[in-house]
Amino acid sequence: MDHPARVVYVFADQDGMIPGALEAGQRSAQKFRPENVSAQMSGGFPFDTHQQILNRGDDVPRCDPHRIHREFPDRWRVYIRSNYQNLAHIQQVFGVSERTARKWWKGETGANGGHVAIAVNEHPVAAPRMLFAAE
Repeated sequence: MDHPARVVYVFADQDGMIPGALEAGQRSAQKFRPENVSAQMSGGFPFDTHQQILNRGDDVPRCDPHRIHREFPDRWRVYIRSNYQNLAHIQQVFGVSERTARKWWKGETGANGGHVAIAVNEHPVAAPRMLFAAE
């Protein structure tokens, strides 16, 4: 499974010290090379700004995936009824049987991942909002 790359920046003063990384008065074992201009220029990066960067998004409401799972058949029903005219239209777009289209229309079942992918392809903005957005 691919994971997104994570970049970590470490800022040091002009003497090669990493603030807070070692006990007071101890030197970093690894000093920056003179040719590392970006490291030399970043020595004055304020700690508060660094903390703000690390804490970005803390005030964003968290998504509860278990709640979305419980509500998914109803969310799917709302999405289906909002975007498709009738059972035949659902069958045509998703390639499902009349029985499955009927169950979706009534909200008895949700869809599997492949059908959600089709929905997102059909409605790239509306589908994710309707199916996954926290309310």
